[in-house]
Amino acid sequence: MKTSVLIRGMLAVSLLLLSPFSRLEAQVVDAKPTIVGVWQKAMYQQGYPLPTVRYMPIFKFLNEDGSFYQMDTHNRKAFIIHVGTFDIKSDTSYVEHITKSPYRGFTGRHSEVKYHLDPTGKTLTTEWYNTETKAWEPEMYIRIEAPEFKDIAH
Repeated sequence: MKTSVLIRGMLAVSLLLLSPFSRLEAQVVDAKPTIVGVWQKAMYQQGYPLPTVRYMPIFKFLNEDGSFYQMDTHNRKAFIIHVGTFDIKSDTSYVEHITKSPYRGFTGRHSEVKYHLDPTGKTLTTEWYNTETKAWEPEMYIRIEAPEFKDIAH
């Protein structure tokens, strides 16, 4: 009888000790890359011996609150080219609701964007439908990782 009580007690203590780790493991497994973040437009450029990635001066900000901004830089100046909101429709598409743009025909547009996020969450490939050319326009973005800021005052 004493042995079974001792074994049950050890089992209960083991389960208590392991339960935080099982919850942590479940959180890590459930973590999935998201398109929310800061992205820089890029393209593959032919190179020798392998193609290289060429970074463009265009940035897309997809915010947690559903707002987005697209910024372009030219001649040491930055300007916003699209402002609006976005709705994720599925794991492969979202819609940009463009509320302001300096480009003719973009303000008020609801643009469907097809996307693929690589498993690491670092490369986002998109396609949006260009009504002028009547074709899907492919784009590639690389996630901008925020550096770890350290308090340099101390």
